[in-house]
Amino acid sequence: MRIEQLEQIVKIDEFGSLSKAANALFISQPSLSVSLSRLEEELGLKIFERSSTGVVLLEQGEAVLELAKYTLNLSEKIKGIMDEKTS
Repeated sequence: MRIEQLEQIVKIDEFGSLSKAANALFISQPSLSVSLSRLEEELGLKIFERSSTGVVLLEQGEAVLELAKYTLNLSEKIKGIMDEKTS
């Protein structure tokens, strides 16, 4: 699991669409889809239900999304500490 993947699921949820999230992340939709599939495989659960109209966050995905947001927030705090040390 990578920070990048956590950022991706937050964007997917925000846009409700893999293609719109991919555009916002400046990556291709197939690349985003593969990244999401690999994360779901690693976690052993599905985060989103995919359909032709977009994606829907699944119940088990809600917990993953909340932890992803929390982890990203902590990551930003750590980066802030590092920035202070180099200033």
